[in-house]
Amino acid sequence: MDLKGTSAVADLCDTLVARFAAQAADKGLALSWSGAPGLPREIAVDAALLRQVLGHLLANALKFTPHGSVQLLCGPAPDDADQVELV
Repeated sequence: MDLKGTSAVADLCDTLVARFAAQAADKGLALSWSGAPGLPREIAVDAALLRQVLGHLLANALKFTPHGSVQLLCGPAPDDADQVELV
């Protein structure tokens, strides 16, 4: 993967939640994200590609969740402190 630089995790997640907030509200769903302890402030990533992939995942989660909430959880990968896990 050709990394395009670093991206602030909080900014990326805030942008995604804001982008899908209206869709979640229309369905009566709560939409949020949270960062686990140890989450780095920035990660080396192709931010546009990550936004696209996470956007598709959030869109599908909202589409197929009939009630309740959708939450994006971000934290360090359990086996490698240099990687981030998005669930």
